[in-house]
Amino acid sequence: MSYQYVNVVIIQKVAVIEFNYARKLNALSKVFIDDLMQALSDLNRPEIRCIILRAPSGAKVFSAGHDIHELPSGTARSTVL
Repeated sequence: MSYQYVNVVIIQKVAVIEFNYARKLNALSKVFIDDLMQALSDLNRPEIRCIILRAPSGAKVFSAGHDIHELPSGTARSTVL
C-alpha cells in the first residue's frame, strides 16, 4: 500500500492514516480524497478493528477543509429565505 497524500501504518489491529498534504494544509482536493478513499478501501479488512485519522506532528491544522481552487466558479446568486 503506497499513497501520495497519506501515510498508513498498521500496529496490531489499529490502522493510522496520517495526512501528508502539508503544502495545501491537507485541503480536501479531489486527488487527496481519492488517495484517502483508496487507503480506507484497502484497510477494509476483518483484521483491522480501528482506523485513526490524524495530521502529522507539528501540523498547523488537521485540514483546511475543501480545496477552494476546486470550487465551481461562476456568478450564481444565493437566495435568502
